[in-house]
Amino acid sequence: MGTTTKNDLVIKFQEGCARAFSAVYDELSPFLYLYARKLTKDKAIAEEIVQDAFVALFHKRSGLDLTKGLTGIKAYLIVCIQHRTMRTLEIKAKAEARIRELSHHIPVAQDPEVFRQEIVSSIYHRMRQEIKKLSKTQRQVFELLFIEERTPEEASQILHLSKKTVENAKSHIVGILKSSELHFTTILPIFIALYLESYN
Repeated sequence: MGTTTKNDLVIKFQEGCARAFSAVYDELSPFLYLYARKLTKDKAIAEEIVQDAFVALFHKRSGLDLTKGLTGIKAYLIVCIQHRTMRTLEIKAKAEARIRELSHHIPVAQDPEVFRQEIVSSIYHRMRQEIKKLSKTQRQVFELLFIEERTPEEASQILHLSKKTVENAKSHIVGILKSSELHFTTILPIFIALYLESYN
């Protein structure tokens, strides 16, 4: 890919062109995946982190300084992957520590699969309790942002609320999800399913 072509690609990407985004992804993702895999030592986690990094890149593209072209995009994604890796490994370490803590309170001979199911059941129960505590506004914000995947600005207009109110509700919900000690992308679909089960 020539320099002029690469520069045009970056310009089109920053303008929101889906094809340009796909081309940037195809160009950079193989290296970034290997980099994430080296950091995490886990194929699935590496793939998830790279996907998250590209999603963040797309959402923030208009505010990024991309005068260095693909090199600048690559540098942004590397930093993004580093931060997400640290956060993911921290969450994983906390979850493993929690499992070790709980393991001291059950018989040593208990089947590990039964133990895993008990932990999952405990998380589900806690999430159901948290869902019941959500206010009407928090439920409306959750549905718009996480189920319908609307932006905070759109939610603010639909609900006739200030953007600050929407952001506060979102922060409260994210805090609940993070308290599960599971990765955000793991607990979110579980929380959505439990939510729909409770209110449908």
